[in-house]
Amino acid sequence: MFTDSLLAFKVGLVSSFGIFIVFALTMLYKDGRPFWDYEDVSPYSNCLYSFASPESRQFILTFVWPYLFIQSRLKYVTQGERSRLLTCVCFTFVIAFMILNYFNGVFNGINYLYQTLFGNLYGFCYLVMCLVFDAELHRYCEKTGFILKSSRGRKFWLMFFCLGMILVELVYFLSEVGNWNMPQDWIYNA
Repeated sequence: MFTDSLLAFKVGLVSSFGIFIVFALTMLYKDGRPFWDYEDVSPYSNCLYSFASPESRQFILTFVWPYLFIQSRLKYVTQGERSRLLTCVCFTFVIAFMILNYFNGVFNGINYLYQTLFGNLYGFCYLVMCLVFDAELHRYCEKTGFILKSSRGRKFWLMFFCLGMILVELVYFLSEVGNWNMPQDWIYNA
């Protein structure tokens, strides 16, 4: 992501939005982990205290790395910079890390197999959606980050949109917790 600032901005923006959606879905589903459900399952000091479905690490392996790979090695590269060996090595590493994450999650009792598959499914669907709308995303990122005339308005719109999304997620979380009152000692300590 350090080679081209526009690609770094686009991949960072799209990835952050996708991870935000995954964590919103995780709060919505509230699916437990195997070491929560069964006493005889030991996570071997790999405890993750968040909900598990869809699995966020598998989403990152399915969306972020392939999207970055497609953008930097296949789509926006000149013919002289393209190396078939480096492309194959990068693709092999992504697949190897995906398989290692399956083994880590299932055999260490951190995730059920379907949770990692849901992470892959959401990552793949989001990857296809971002590749279909890549020209529009590219144009939006150019206007937001690099064209001075329109960037201020677009940055404010994006900031308020993200704040609205966070507010909706916060209201949902607080309605699920059922406690809308702030602790009294927090008010006095602030």
